[in-house]
Amino acid sequence: MFRTSPANTLSLINDITHTRLINYKNIFSVSDESELHGIYSWNEEIAAKLMYLIGMIEVTLRNRIHGSISKLIYNNQGVYCTTIPFGNSTSCSWYDYFKLNQNPKLKAAFKKELTDTQGNILIPPPSPHKVISSIENGKWFYVMKVKKTLNNHKIEWHKVFPDVFVNYMTSLSGTDSHADKKRNTVLNRLKAFNKIRNRCAHFEPVWKFGPLLSEEDGSVVKPEPTDAQQCLSRLKLEYRKMTELLNWLSPDMSAYYESTRTHQELTFLISQEGLNNFRESEKVKKMNLAKLSRIHNIKRHLLKKESVLLQYKGKVVGRFHPW
Repeated sequence: MFRTSPANTLSLINDITHTRLINYKNIFSVSDESELHGIYSWNEEIAAKLMYLIGMIEVTLRNRIHGSISKLIYNNQGVYCTTIPFGNSTSCSWYDYFKLNQNPKLKAAFKKELTDTQGNILIPPPSPHKVISSIENGKWFYVMKVKKTLNNHKIEWHKVFPDVFVNYMTSLSGTDSHADKKRNTVLNRLKAFNKIRNRCAHFEPVWKFGPLLSEEDGSVVKPEPTDAQQCLSRLKLEYRKMTELLNWLSPDMSAYYESTRTHQELTFLISQEGLNNFRESEKVKKMNLAKLSRIHNIKRHLLKKESVLLQYKGKVVGRFHPW
């Protein structure tokens, strides 16, 4: 996890631009360029590792939604369709029957996959799996907001949600207003997940958040973080919500993720010790491999949550990092 300091820290910071780093300086009360580079690297490391979890959630979410909607549409063709859907009950062209025009960008995303550059419908049509694998993650929130099919029949989302979020804490299959609120709470979790995903993908500060909103009604629960401690606290909360989302989708995938080194490293990174490891990167212990002996006591440094670099002939040949 540790990143070595650049040969010319000031030059690197100038390349990133001071404007981009203003928030880092204000929130983390940075005292010098070395600290500033360390915290910027800390953010990069968190974003890079979060993308592994984000990828798991994206793929699982997409496949769950596609499979569940396919089952609903294919098995109820007489209700939802005016033609026979392409595919089968596990993977069909349900998007041909959804009223996607309520969201122009959503409609354009599917049209792009179903037509050529002149706008002509592709014949034969691409397989449903190929189509849905090309739809970017942020669009799935809007897919699940579509109310009706093209023949004006109301989509029975109460049958879809339980198939998608198979491990949600309570039932999502009701048809009353209370059940609608629960499903909307899940959608708000997806919306928040998409925001973090985009911040990671666009190299923005992952730790920068607006006010914490209630997933139930959108009311403000907490104001936006204004210092390092508040940012760390919010990071931990948002990370827990992301791992919980994966668990709602797939308990097995969730259990696998929590067994990974990435999860262990992220848990450390979003702690005060993890931040300090990058903020004080120049204080990392350096040991010469050729002279390494028991007196160096690597265990002592790791138990103190300090990183250790092993060097040989002036080059770094190994790293030890606490989890």
